[in-house]
Amino acid sequence: MSKFEILGNYEKFLKDSLKEIENMGISIARYEIDHICFRVSSTPEYDLYKRKLLKISSAFLENIVNGRPISK
Repeated sequence: MSKFEILGNYEKFLKDSLKEIENMGISIARYEIDHICFRVSSTPEYDLYKRKLLKISSAFLENIVNGRPISK
């Protein structure tokens, strides 16, 4: 299973999002994007994606933020 099969086409999402920002006249040229976020609606859904991503990951870090787990 690939990251695209798990997460969808995040490259297209990012490209489309940046184009939309540009179309609104907002300049982000001086900023660097250091991450994008993939959100889920529940802890069981989080656990499902976590298991899938752990199979293809070379590094994993989990923290609790606002009472819920996040993976990096």
